[in-house]
Parts: sequence; C-alpha cells; structure tokens
Amino acid sequence: MTWNDANPTYAVGAWRLPASGITYHINLSSAPVEIRSRVVQVVQGSFAAWAAAIGQQVFHYGGTTRAGAPRQDGVNTIAWGRTRAGIIAATYVWYNDAGEAVEVDTVFNDRLSWAVFDDSGGECQSTPIAYDVQNIATHEFGHWVGLLDLYGTSEQDLTMYGYSSGGELKKRTLGAGDRLGAAAVGR
Repeated sequence: MTWNDANPTYAVGAWRLPASGITYHINLSSAPVEIRSRVVQVVQGSFAAWAAAIGQQVFHYGGTTRAGAPRQDGVNTIAWGRTRAGIIAATYVWYNDAGEAVEVDTVFNDRLSWAVFDDSGGECQSTPIAYDVQNIATHEFGHWVGLLDLYGTSEQDLTMYGYSSGGELKKRTLGAGDRLGAAAVGR
C-alpha cells in the first residue's frame, strides 16, 4: 500500500474489453537483453492485477510474436520500440462503434533503461534511473481495461496516475480508484 492509494478517483475511456477477453503476444526480441528472460512472467503479473480487479481472467497469453507496435495488424502486441520524447510507454487502442476494443498494442520506450526490481527493496532501488517493467506495465494495462490517465496531485499514488519515475514500484498494485474503475468498465 502507498500513502494515498485509497483515493476512489478513476477516469473511463470510450472502450472496454470484449466479453471473450483478449489474447496478447510479446515481442521478446525487442525487450532489453538484461531483462528478456523475465518479461513474460512480469507481464503476466501485471495483467493478473487487473484480472483480479475485474473478477475474472480476461487476458490470455498467446506466445511470442515478431510483430511490432503500434500498428493495427490483428495482433495485440507488447514490445519495446520508439516513442515520442518524454514518453515512458504508450498504449494504443483501436475499438469499434460499440466501444469494444478490437486491438491493443503497448510499446515501451527502448531509449530508456529498464529493470525488474525486487519488491522487497521498496521505492529506493539500486538503479533508480531504470524504470521497473512491472510498474509501468501495470499502468499501461489499465488502458487495455478501458481506463485513462489521472493527473491530480491527490491521485499520484494510484496506478493510473500518468507520471512515473525511475525505481518506482507502487503502480504494481492497484489502488481503490483503479479497482473501482476496472469494476466500472469490467464485465
């Protein structure tokens, strides 16, 4: 728990997951070499936080892919690649007229340093200039669910807060607003 993760605030986008859930693929060859062996486990952990909030398993691992992100190509892709300057990671959602997501891609900025930190180290990590993959992935996967970024100072301890810093781990777990938002757009 963090200092203010009891804040009930959330913001909903114009889309939601399909009732059948969504199958995702990971482009492991794009992941930084030093964390590549742990990426699948970390991504699954991030999706599990949201599945628990929704109350059912809606994310299905479909294996690896060579597909890049972001491109509407029929593959829900998680990859490392170029993002605009100042963007840690970005999620792109394509949805139909009924508001159901038809494809979602997430790209992590490959110009930044990435790590998989040990949660027992708290917020002070040995390499604070690196971003924790699970911390950032859990935030990004909130967009897959249908939630938007939050920017209020009272929301800074929620997973959907739109800013992060190196060494941060608090977004690995969901706060009250994150869980309420998932329930609001959920099943």
